[in-house]
Amino acid sequence: KCVPAGGIGLGVALSFARTTDAINYQNSLLSLIGTANEPDLVVFDYGVNDYDQHPADIDAFNPADPFNPTMSIDSRDMNTFIGAHNKIIDDMLTLKSDLKFCFITHFSTDNANPGIPVKKDHWKKLVQCQQALANYWSAPILNLHEKTGYRNRSNFDSITPVMPDHIHPASGDGRSVESLRNIMRQFLVSIA
Repeated sequence: KCVPAGGIGLGVALSFARTTDAINYQNSLLSLIGTANEPDLVVFDYGVNDYDQHPADIDAFNPADPFNPTMSIDSRDMNTFIGAHNKIIDDMLTLKSDLKFCFITHFSTDNANPGIPVKKDHWKKLVQCQQALANYWSAPILNLHEKTGYRNRSNFDSITPVMPDHIHPASGDGRSVESLRNIMRQFLVSIA
């Protein structure tokens, strides 16, 4: 089951952490534990909306000093990307201590989205946060960017014509979606 959301932390307009939103971690995840619909595996993926809408806490994270109090990897602050992940994982494991979960990073580490400063490695910090979270929790992680080499938008060797809008794999003829599906399938099967 896929649970779409605008972001995980409370710093974004549509938030998985905000229980007053229609799609949230309580009714889309926690309430399923112990039922016939309990997930076999919880996958935390991407995080692009978190970064694009509220980059401050992700930019504040220093992977070389992950316990720096400015933005620590052990934060439980639901307003932040890292803290929301940790709080949701805490709540999951409180209900089921052996629940499996993993991370899948975004397929690109850079972006030239209109309205956002054009720069190489735009989402690099986002991917570093995901890698640090996986390390903190000793959870499996799939770094899609390492597997695909995909890059978003023009001037960064983007994969047009496979991704005509330069942002969404589904905007193309299906080749990039099929590639991502195969990579993710192999990863998920390997940890199932």
